[in-house]
Amino acid sequence: MKKTKDKRPKVKLEAFQPQLGPWIFSDAFIDLVDKIKVRYNISADKETSFDNIISDLFLQKIPLATLPQVIMATLFVDKKQAQAIALDIVGFLVLPVALFFAENPFVVFRAWGGKESDYKPPQSLLAIYKQIEEIEEEIEAEQYLRKILSEADDSQKTPAQAGRKQPIPSNTDKLLANYKVKTFDWNQIKQTARRFYKISDRGKLLQQLHQAINKRDGVKIIAALLILAKRGELDEIFVIDKKIKDIFAKHLRQKFSDKLADHFLGNLKDPVYISYFLQHLFKDILKLSENESAVIAVKLANELKKAGDKEYLSIAYGDLADGKFKWKTIARDGDKLILE
Repeated sequence: MKKTKDKRPKVKLEAFQPQLGPWIFSDAFIDLVDKIKVRYNISADKETSFDNIISDLFLQKIPLATLPQVIMATLFVDKKQAQAIALDIVGFLVLPVALFFAENPFVVFRAWGGKESDYKPPQSLLAIYKQIEEIEEEIEAEQYLRKILSEADDSQKTPAQAGRKQPIPSNTDKLLANYKVKTFDWNQIKQTARRFYKISDRGKLLQQLHQAINKRDGVKIIAALLILAKRGELDEIFVIDKKIKDIFAKHLRQKFSDKLADHFLGNLKDPVYISYFLQHLFKDILKLSENESAVIAVKLANELKKAGDKEYLSIAYGDLADGKFKWKTIARDGDKLILE
């Protein structure tokens, strides 16, 4: 019996972000890769080089802006054909999972003259997104659990115990179960976030956030915040959004004092005010529980961490004592707010 040639990428799954596995190893992805090869008559002697370009791109070893130059040098094609191949690679293969790239692929894609209408996503993409979401949620929960277990373990160790393996508290299973958003469909939030990710104009994205807040649309509010966090801008919400800053300052003047509002205006990136703002959005406007609102805060803080802003990890946490997620307490200290 003749063996069928395995056309799957010759790169180990664990080399990529695991969330990308369902896409990279899907039939749709493989068919699209073959489509590009056929469209540009990629000869057999160049297939390996082409596959390596795809692999390196998804390993994010190749900056997107340099992709045409890499294609020219590797496949020995002219500038015009390299540009066309790059457009197809990004349009067909990268845009469907754009959120997982450090760069925003839509920026270079549009700069090259690309049109999204020319790249219809495969019908199987929704099912693939669901698989990605399940993997992502599991990875996030396990990573967070390992982190807090390690912190709890280190805080209780004596020098003699340092080398011993500590028992896992029974509430870890409860904590994992609580690391889910149940009021809203998280998959719908991520799909909305993918749409918002296409908005390169920050002002337009903030406008979407304003409209969502006015309509108390939880899916769109959280989706917009996710994109701001991924871009490393959520911690700057009061700096980049004058409307939200002014409304929040007015709220602080009415609830506390002019001096406290002035402290806020002089410390727009202080985590305590970001925490206060998010708690107001999630608990007062969206009516989410303490646990669920804190879970979303942890997810946002993790995205900020990936963008390089680690100080916001402290605004919410998982409590091993009762297996629930909580916000760090906000207290008044004279003419300012602090995180206890």
